[in-house]
Amino acid sequence: MMDYIGKEYKISFEVFITKTGADAIYSVIHFTIGGNDKEYGDRTPAVFISNTRTMTIASAISGNPNAFWHFEGIPEQKWTKVEISQTLVDGKYMFEASVEGLPKISVENTKAARFGPVKVLTGDDWYNPLEGQIRNLVI
Repeated sequence: MMDYIGKEYKISFEVFITKTGADAIYSVIHFTIGGNDKEYGDRTPAVFISNTRTMTIASAISGNPNAFWHFEGIPEQKWTKVEISQTLVDGKYMFEASVEGLPKISVENTKAARFGPVKVLTGDDWYNPLEGQIRNLVI
């Protein structure tokens, strides 16, 4: 549990996918004010892996509680670096996400907010956890 996550933040970690199974989506890590994706702040952010090894990074962006982007071809049996941030750049809050070896996304968040308290879940109440590991988590 974190007291809050501010308008500006940086999160990084490495993920190791042991294997994917039959479920469509697996939870990797989920920062939430309590719910899955209905309220603004339920995903601040959240990271999932599909059974096709597509990573989805979702967050509360510009009024949308579940804005998301896909990163395809995440390898199994290899550590992959993930970086997610929101920073103030020239008067605009910019949300950025990058997954090692894939193009980075960068979008303005016109409704950046401070959320709290925030639960940090590896696996969550809505999806089965990824069969794998996380290391070097920095918030």
